[in-house]
Amino acid sequence: MSIHRREKISFTAEKKVSKPVSVEFRTKEGEKVAFKAYTKVSKPVKVEFYAKKKK
Repeated sequence: MSIHRREKISFTAEKKVSKPVSVEFRTKEGEKVAFKAYTKVSKPVKVEFYAKKKK
């Protein structure tokens, strides 16, 4: 009898996460506008799983 082992796969992927940033600017009238916004940035994430053995 042979033992069928699944193959372990691991790699680094990129996950998009929202990062808070502060935005400031002046309008045409000279009024100052400031607020917090979110931008998407890539974060490295380690992925591991077991693949099924090919027949």
